[in-house]
Amino acid sequence: MKSLILAFAIALAAASTARADANLIINGEFDSDVVPWIPVNENFSVVWDSADSAGLPTSGSARVTSRQMDAGGPSSGGAGAFECIRVVEASYAVSALYFIPSGQNHTAEPDVAVAWFDDTACLGGVLGQGLVPQGASTTDSWLPLSGDVMAPSGAMSANVILRPRKVEAQTSVEDPGVDVLFDAVQFVPEPGAAALGVTAAAAIAIRRRRLSCSPS
Repeated sequence: MKSLILAFAIALAAASTARADANLIINGEFDSDVVPWIPVNENFSVVWDSADSAGLPTSGSARVTSRQMDAGGPSSGGAGAFECIRVVEASYAVSALYFIPSGQNHTAEPDVAVAWFDDTACLGGVLGQGLVPQGASTTDSWLPLSGDVMAPSGAMSANVILRPRKVEAQTSVEDPGVDVLFDAVQFVPEPGAAALGVTAAAAIAIRRRRLSCSPS
């Protein structure tokens, strides 16, 4: 029995590791730059920042700035910086950490959005959008964003969008807008094929062990 429990624990650990390895985001840790993340339009910018969610001196985060004139949250739209991902499953777990610096002119309530496309390069027709629950406006603390999104039928790619979501509208183009730092961005197929394979193999092994130990 102990050996079976140990085998199952090892299988679960391996499945968890496989799930982490299944992250489809390129450069979600922002160790030294923000490539390939780009702003949605001229009202947004994304630059590398030395502040890291884990306090690592060898890594950093993405500072996404919203200078759009109209409000970007919580009840209206918003944009930010995005990365295009090839869709490989129907369901995804999306997560990120965010940090709102204090002393800004506007309130931020950030989130992560996913825009689905009917081609493989995020250039075709938009099939819809998924969202994770928006974050709190708490400043000077790293906080999590997470949620699950479902790809619509026909989706072949998706833009994962880090959105600062400036709550209040701006009164002038000179207004500095609002900054939000993002780090540890993940876009993970659910269930990940690798994780499923490890778990299924462990289940089969345990079942076979039980059968071999059963009285004839």
